[in-house]
Amino acid sequence: MAQLTAANNVARTALESVAAKSSPIVLLLIAVNTAVFFFLPIAFPSRYPYRLESLGVAWGPLVFSGQWWRVLTCSFVHFELSHLLPNMLGLWILGSRIEREFGRWTFLFFYLVCGTVVALIVLALNPFTAFVGASGAVAGLAGAIIVIYAPRFMVLSWSARAKLGILILVVAGLLAREFTRGRLYLAHTTGLLAGASLCVLLVSVAKTTRARFYMFVGLISLLVISAMLVQRYHR
Repeated sequence: MAQLTAANNVARTALESVAAKSSPIVLLLIAVNTAVFFFLPIAFPSRYPYRLESLGVAWGPLVFSGQWWRVLTCSFVHFELSHLLPNMLGLWILGSRIEREFGRWTFLFFYLVCGTVVALIVLALNPFTAFVGASGAVAGLAGAIIVIYAPRFMVLSWSARAKLGILILVVAGLLAREFTRGRLYLAHTTGLLAGASLCVLLVSVAKTTRARFYMFVGLISLLVISAMLVQRYHR
């Protein structure tokens, strides 16, 4: 009987350990992005990928005419496998750690807010740009990783230091590429800054579930006001 109880305790501990290390929201986001990627050419063969207005992308004239849902759905639309795979790889590697750090629902709101902020800023700067992809939201995850682990650099293991260094180099390369493109298309830059700023709030201010709820309510209100101002400016 004692052996059976001990075995049950070991099994329960193992299951709890697996659950703690799993990232269900990350897996859900990857599944949704992948499903959308394969669904669009099947559902809209005559419009894919050139009739962008039909496919949930964030295009200024439609967004500013009232289709605000596009600033959210655009983060789930990819038109090339070479665009989808790096974003999903980044989401898996970075998002899994952020989800374990902050919890499932905080991570989900964090990711969606980063993507929405990037879409709004890109459209504010380039209203006739058709913005798609999860790269802005993934850049937000990179910003959060840097904020969390850079202050701990000296106490990290050598392998963790190397990974953080590689991430910083990759991010620096993406930012340098953006600033040399000759026009204001700053998806990675704004995503990085949005993610870093949100992470600072989560780490230093919104440490409880209640505080995080009010923080995200305030952020959503701020996004709505910002969207109205952008719409008025481009009207």
